[in-house]
Amino acid sequence: MKKVELQNVSRRYGNTSAIEDISFSIAEGQFCVLVGPSGCGKSTLLRAIAGLEKVSDGRIYINEQRVNDIPAKDRDVAMVFQNYALYPHLTVAENLEFGLKMRKIDPKIREKQVQKIAQSLGISHLLNRKPKQLSGGQQQRVALGRAIIRQPQAFLLDEPLSNLDAQLREETRAELKRLHQELGITTIYVTHDQGEAMTLGEQLVVLSEGKIQQIGTPEAVYHYPANLMVAGFLGSPPMNCVRVQYMDGKLQLGKQSLPVNSELEKHLLNYNENKFCLGIRPEAISAVSPSLEDEFGTLELEVKLIEPLGRETLLRGEIVGTEDDLNFLVPGIWQGKPEQRLTVKIDLDRVFIFDQNNGERIYPRN
Repeated sequence: MKKVELQNVSRRYGNTSAIEDISFSIAEGQFCVLVGPSGCGKSTLLRAIAGLEKVSDGRIYINEQRVNDIPAKDRDVAMVFQNYALYPHLTVAENLEFGLKMRKIDPKIREKQVQKIAQSLGISHLLNRKPKQLSGGQQQRVALGRAIIRQPQAFLLDEPLSNLDAQLREETRAELKRLHQELGITTIYVTHDQGEAMTLGEQLVVLSEGKIQQIGTPEAVYHYPANLMVAGFLGSPPMNCVRVQYMDGKLQLGKQSLPVNSELEKHLLNYNENKFCLGIRPEAISAVSPSLEDEFGTLELEVKLIEPLGRETLLRGEIVGTEDDLNFLVPGIWQGKPEQRLTVKIDLDRVFIFDQNNGERIYPRN
């Protein structure tokens, strides 16, 4: 059953489009993540679903009911904002039960619900405190609890973890995933953090400049990015994209080249252009001994940047004879120095080819 559905939704401010012709659906109980760079329209889209933004065109359905003209308070959705929006003069318990109180739920039932939610979020010991007495992580859990306790049709979260430090963000993210698995509430989550999107989402809606770039599971979007925008945005480090020319059965990178397999060659031969963008995930690149530099699938790089990350090191090297860089990881602490030459092997079964003009993926076909 479709819990939330958008059909050709647009939101314009004068001649400027914040979102344009957005269509997708979210199944009941699904965790859907709207992800993209800042300014891509994801928060505007979430606010349109909540009823806080009036759409210029299109239709929005919640539980198969068209809600375009239904006020936000009557859409039966709960929204958690980046700034938590707790009532400072109320205790944690009073903040949690506020929505139930407005709906005139019996006080005994309210108390039971508050205790249940507080226990599941690990904030039972904070019920008598006020927001100013809480840490950022505790305030976040109270905001989440206040939304969950209403048992809404859909749960909308707008960058709810962005104010937390790295460790607390990781802990709260795990808590969110556990709560979703336990409660099964349809959830729409906005973030610019692709790691968060990949970890939490069952369905990703990738946005850029107000338009949908790709919709799919995290695995599908990662392994089969629809275009250069998606390829470069998802992944840490992101996919490398370098300019290549197809000549004489090889991908030419300056004076260096990479061979192509028969399947890739078939796609390239049937294509009118001979200039492409080659996509290579960092995990498809590995450093090898200089004695293997003439082996098929190797490139010579000049190291430009070294970033130790603890258990591994991120290296950025310029492909010799070009102005293009490759980012990749090597295990442990790398002992080399900047400007050192390095031979790397490319896993040719894991490369991508994109149209240089429109950025669309040409290979592989899924």
